[in-house]
Amino acid sequence: NALDVGQRIEQRMAELARRFPEGMRYTIPYDTTLFVRASINEVYTTLYQAGLLVLVVILAFLQNLRATLIPALVIPVTILGSFLAMAALGFTINLSTLFGIVLAIGIVVDDAIVVVESVTKEIEGGLPGREAAIKAMAGLFGPIIGITLVLMSVFLPAAFVPGLTGQMFAQFALVIASTALISAMNALSLSPVQAASFLRPPKPPEKRNILARMFNRVYDPTERGYAALVGRMVKHAGVFVVLGLLVAGGALYGLGRLPTGFLPIDDQGYVLVALDLPEGAAMGRSIATAEQATQAALRIPGVERVIAISGMSFLDNSADLSNAAALWVVLKPFDVRTRAHGQDLRTIALALQAALETLPDGRAIVLPPPPIQGIGNAGGFQMQLELLGGSFDYAKLGHYTQELIREAGRDPRIGRVVTTFRESAPQVVLNVDRDRAEQLRVSVGDVFAALTDYMGSTYVNQFNRFGRSLQVYAQADSRFRQSPDDILNLTVRSADGQMVPLNAVANLSQAVAPPLVTLY
Repeated sequence: NALDVGQRIEQRMAELARRFPEGMRYTIPYDTTLFVRASINEVYTTLYQAGLLVLVVILAFLQNLRATLIPALVIPVTILGSFLAMAALGFTINLSTLFGIVLAIGIVVDDAIVVVESVTKEIEGGLPGREAAIKAMAGLFGPIIGITLVLMSVFLPAAFVPGLTGQMFAQFALVIASTALISAMNALSLSPVQAASFLRPPKPPEKRNILARMFNRVYDPTERGYAALVGRMVKHAGVFVVLGLLVAGGALYGLGRLPTGFLPIDDQGYVLVALDLPEGAAMGRSIATAEQATQAALRIPGVERVIAISGMSFLDNSADLSNAAALWVVLKPFDVRTRAHGQDLRTIALALQAALETLPDGRAIVLPPPPIQGIGNAGGFQMQLELLGGSFDYAKLGHYTQELIREAGRDPRIGRVVTTFRESAPQVVLNVDRDRAEQLRVSVGDVFAALTDYMGSTYVNQFNRFGRSLQVYAQADSRFRQSPDDILNLTVRSADGQMVPLNAVANLSQAVAPPLVTLY
């Protein structure tokens, strides 16, 4: 539960902050739960609005406060029952389940309205409330069961859709189906009892209040016209059946032509920026470019802060690359941006992309966040171009990659196509003279081990200090590995115990190759 975890982290940090040294403070610059909390609050607001709108519509048509009270009481009872069903199914209160409840509000009152109208008709016929409810339910029991089963059969199949899409829609569909079932149970038990207790013979239309009479003055002619239209349609049923089939066929045709997608891009309160510098660029250039991009982003209205991490590539599954940087551009709170003009996600993203086009070093790609946190690094979609047959011809792979990008760029449905594959990054090749190494009694394995120790790092041991277990790693100091020539000045121990410099058994050469190879 993201909200629960976020709240506990804030509480824990507030507790720890009381023991911080003087002058030390903490901040939370990036909080994904803000979007979750804002989204759920919007759903709650929609839930209240939907409930109020349903009651207003019911009151306008039934024009009886007692009759309106029956479906009004059904809404909270059914929603409470849907929460119990969610608990039994192992669901949580999330956007999918809340969206299902919002849509279900308009469904749960239908059965209660049918019961109210039928009992009211029997009361108008002279029966007392109890007998009117019994007679009305004798004719409504079967239809209510049938309507509920049909409604459940519409939503239940969505729960069996495979894959991630099925997992998303399963909760939505099962919540609506369970709500419909609970609504039917209310209509067969609670609503008849309420109707028998609450309803009284209604006033004649001409004796109702002025608002009801004004509504009827407009509605009654509309109802008569609709009834006449339906009568004419029934007389020419064959023609309208064919017309209905044509409309259904047109709908299926249009559905097949509309573009499909996973989930729409949503404003989650931040955007991502991937910085890509020329191949071989050192970390210092990446840090400088990230700082320039940060300052450019902060000048855009609607941006609150920027978090920059150099040496990480969004587009390469967060791989470590010295010529890359990643920026999280955190936007101002939703309530602040909604009151301002031109501070929506799309406007900010376009302005940010335009501002970063002028960076003197490298390129910047503004990316929307992924629709679901944890699934991908950014919005959009990706594909892999695979080199088969055990080939290592990276030039060939790069050639076809560029051809694919050019073809995809001609598709008007695609906004931007980028690739991170580079086959010509400058690299240094260390060539070991094995014969020379043998003459100097230097093991080739020791040469490679020395390179690992000096240029990378090697675990040595660990020791306990300050109540913690600390690890020890061996690595050459940075000033001894600043340039490629420094590699040849490193030494390796020979079998005679002599320290032999690497330039005695190896030499350097320049080459080009991919900086990162992805196995797929």
